[in-house]
Formats: sequence, C-alpha cells, structure tokens
Amino acid sequence: MSRQGRRHTVSRLSSRGGMLALISFLTVTVGALIPDPDVVRAGLFGLALIPLSWPLARWNLSRLSIQRALPQDCFVGQLFSTDLLLSNNSHLLPRFSIELEDGFAGPSEKGLSTPFLAQGTTVRRSMATRMLRRGTHHRIRCGFVSEFPLGIWHSRREIRDHIEFTVFPRPVLPRALEDSANAGFSDADIIESNRPDSSGDLHGIRRFQPGDRLKMIHWPASARTSELMVRLYDRPLPHHYFIAYHSISPTLTDNDRAEAFEGAMELVCGLFLNCKANAIPFDFAASFNDWRTLRVRDAHSMDAALHLLAAARRTGERDPAALIRAIAANGYHTRIFLLSDVPVREWEPLLPEFPCEVTCLSIFDLRIRRPGRIFRMVSATPPASQSPA
Repeated sequence: MSRQGRRHTVSRLSSRGGMLALISFLTVTVGALIPDPDVVRAGLFGLALIPLSWPLARWNLSRLSIQRALPQDCFVGQLFSTDLLLSNNSHLLPRFSIELEDGFAGPSEKGLSTPFLAQGTTVRRSMATRMLRRGTHHRIRCGFVSEFPLGIWHSRREIRDHIEFTVFPRPVLPRALEDSANAGFSDADIIESNRPDSSGDLHGIRRFQPGDRLKMIHWPASARTSELMVRLYDRPLPHHYFIAYHSISPTLTDNDRAEAFEGAMELVCGLFLNCKANAIPFDFAASFNDWRTLRVRDAHSMDAALHLLAAARRTGERDPAALIRAIAANGYHTRIFLLSDVPVREWEPLLPEFPCEVTCLSIFDLRIRRPGRIFRMVSATPPASQSPA
C-alpha cells in the first residue's frame, strides 16, 4: 500500500532549448542588420516558441500516477520481484516521452520509460529489487521526467511516496552462538548411547558398542541377528527458550547507538529463525515492547514476532529490574538468551544468578553463563558485517 504525498514540478531550459534561444537571438540580430524581415520573423518565432512550450511541458507531467505490486513482506537484502505501474489518469489526452525514476527500484534500476502513454492506460514493468533498511513504513522519492515538446524544456515532477511494506531485519547468527545453540541436536552415536534416559522417539537400532548400557539392548533384534543390537532414540529437543532484548546501560550513553541497534535486531532475527528451524518454542520480551511477553509457538506467532522486530524503536534503560521481572514472570525455561546493543561488560554485573543456562549476547561479544558458574567468554569478535547484503 502506498500513499503519494506532495508533488512539485520543476521545468528548466534544456541544452537544446538554450541552443534554440541563442540561435534565435543571433537570427534576429543578423536580420535586423541586413535588414531582412523574413530572417527577423524566423528568429522571433524561435524566441516565442520557448515560452509557449513551457505550459505544454508542465501539462505533459500532470495526471500521472505510480503504483507498485509488492509482496507482503521480505528480509533486508532479500531479492524479490515487484511490478511497477505508470498510469495516465487523463480521459482526454495522451502523454508523450515519459520517464519514471523510482527510488524504490534502487540505484541499479531506472524505473521505466514510455514514448507514448494513451489516455486512461497503464504501462507495467516487472523487475527484481531489494530493500536495504528494515521497517514497516518507508518514504520513497520518485519522479516523472520528460523533455516534451521538442526537447526544449527538461521537466521533472517529484513525488514523495509513503509505502506500507514490512521489511524484517537481515537474520545474522554468530558462528559461536550457532554452535552453542545447536549443541543439543548432535546425532553422534556415543552421545545417544550415553544419554541418561530414552525420552526421545525410537528411530532405529544399531550394533552394540563398548560403553552402551544394557537396558538399551533390543533383545528380539539381537536374537534374530545373533549379535547384540541396541535401540536408537531421537534426541529430545530443548523444551523452552526465553529470549529478551534490552538496551540497559548504567551510563545511558545513547550516542552512536543506531547502527548497533540495527545490528542487534539482525542477531535477534537470526536467533528467531534458528529456533524456528529446530522447532523450539520460546517466549520473547523486549524493552521496545514495554516488556510484554510474546509466546511463539506456531507460524502465526512467529510472524507476529518478526513484525515486532521490523517496527522496533530503541528504548534506552538504566535499571535491569524490568528485565529481571520479565524473566521471573515467565516461569522455568531450559535456556535464556539476553541480547542487547550495549556491550555485555556494561550490564553483566547487574544480573543475578539464574537456575538455567544464560547466553548474553551483543554485537560486540558473546558470553555463556551456566548455573553456579561464572560467565565464560565464547567470542569477542563481532558478527558478520552489518552492511546489508
């Protein structure tokens, strides 16, 4: 959905128009010196043609409109297809030599152009583009350009377009966090056999290996094959995550935080999609959402969480009390992720002990804290470059 704002038309004499003015002036001068009335009249006609064509140049850009056929949403840097439509809303007269320069198309595209646009008709162009900034509302500048008539005037009509289009942050997940988050999904046989229980689903059998527990032996299969066989179970998925985002800084220094905030939104988005890929339900609370908890259990709630990231605006805080209350109010979780655009070292000392594993993450560093242990540095290297793909 788009809403076109103020329009402003500017007409400037083109190089051809300037040459016409110079030649016409010289023609009048030479005709007066000869003297030759016909030469003077030809020069005066050329001079008169310039102001007379000015209203036509401005009229040619009137009653034009632009529309875009967009997908429902996308991620930053994701290539998607869009249709650009240019319409002549006049029911009486056509328009000539129209070129559309669309800021939405990006620097590599020129929009579209048409030498003739009949009254009441529309021309369409399909192209691929991408969005470089997240958000739900975007201000786009576009313009209609024409040198009609005769190339004398270069006219441009600029439109400030407001587009309602959801762009999610580019998902980014640091390698150290990805390895840590996926540590519970290993299929190694040794890990399977040494699990303290068999709460997962049975998915097969294999030969007995030293170290396997006797209760895991599948006796009917062992009798059929004349060798010991043990059961294989799927590893149970982590039960529940709690993900919290905050901008807590004891000093409240908000200078130059805009880029860090965008990078942090990319990390949160990457963690969301990691949970989705591994079918892990989670609760999400954030300072920019007034610490209201969003419970993500299915595709619909995941979509709501991503829309929340697209519309997020930074809210700085000094006291971690609201964060701690949000965690305590949501009961037991198998793992907690705390993400921020503030370096971990600034808010780490403000946290109490938690009964489960806590991962503290910012774009500057990542630390994991296990119950009864101090923070362990995992990576002090920022994630991939924050510039859009």
